[in-house]
Amino acid sequence: MAKIDRFFGHFVCKDDSSFWNNLKCRFHSWWCFKFFGTSLFIGIFFIIYFYLLKNIFFPITIIPITSIDNLVNYNIYFLFIYISLWVYVSLPPLLMPNPKEVFYYGIYAGILMLIGILFYIFFPTTISQDASIWNDSESMKYLKKIDLAGNAFPSMHVASSLFSYYWIKYHLQHMGANKFFYILNLLWCVGIIYSTMATKQHLFYDVLGGAILGSIVAFFTIRDAKKRFYS
Repeated sequence: MAKIDRFFGHFVCKDDSSFWNNLKCRFHSWWCFKFFGTSLFIGIFFIIYFYLLKNIFFPITIIPITSIDNLVNYNIYFLFIYISLWVYVSLPPLLMPNPKEVFYYGIYAGILMLIGILFYIFFPTTISQDASIWNDSESMKYLKKIDLAGNAFPSMHVASSLFSYYWIKYHLQHMGANKFFYILNLLWCVGIIYSTMATKQHLFYDVLGGAILGSIVAFFTIRDAKKRFYS
């Protein structure tokens, strides 16, 4: 039984070990719970997201194009960074040392997603797109068949990436990580944010709204987590 429990990661990590041992322990700790919980959460969000793409309840607002949008050129290579969001958002729960914190993190992330969904219900938006820019990419054509131009503001791609950034940074501090991991975390987050505009999935106002939303929710939820788990 002890071996089975250890295989499934039924143990709690402590911060008194080296960074690499702590990292290994946190990734292993309750990995089944983290994996299936994250998968379920993302799956539920996608179901609601795509439902709202096809079912509009209020008048649609078109997000205006700004001079900043015109400065960002379309680049197909940023599609890979754009898609990497779904790996990136899985990292915060992986870095958590116990299931209780993972559970509360699910609530925190749920608050973020709920706010975004309420925007999509009561303030549906879209962006004007030139479909010809994707003629050289079958991958982008396929993405646009699935992910239509709706649900633009706020960009949940940006909101969830910034939310994850602050949570990853928070746990790196507790683990005593060196500067390399802080820089890597920052570059990954910035890359995802930029990719939303470089792939022409979002406009500047979408990105700005997502950045504000993700940062505000991260600030209050991390403050709550500090009181619950690290006070």
